[in-house]
Amino acid sequence: MPRCIFATVLGIRCPGCGTQRAIVSLCSGHFLEAVRYNYSLLLTVPVLSLLALSIAFPTRVLSAAGTFLKSTPMLYTYGAFVLVWFVLRNLFGV
Repeated sequence: MPRCIFATVLGIRCPGCGTQRAIVSLCSGHFLEAVRYNYSLLLTVPVLSLLALSIAFPTRVLSAAGTFLKSTPMLYTYGAFVLVWFVLRNLFGV
């Protein structure tokens, strides 16, 4: 697997470090292994899956969910989550 340029240059792990290995593990059916590579998948995969479903099947419920996921407060909340994840994984080696 290619190394993370961010981690190679700066010496700290970015929020996405381990995601490529996690995706390979998910595709192989190894969910727990994938989560160990990047714990943020516990939030990211369901959010992105729901967003993709709301785009692919725009029913009333899914469309409302997609609208919520694309709202400004939700984007700020997810951005804050990514920032906190970045700090935690570098301070505590998560």
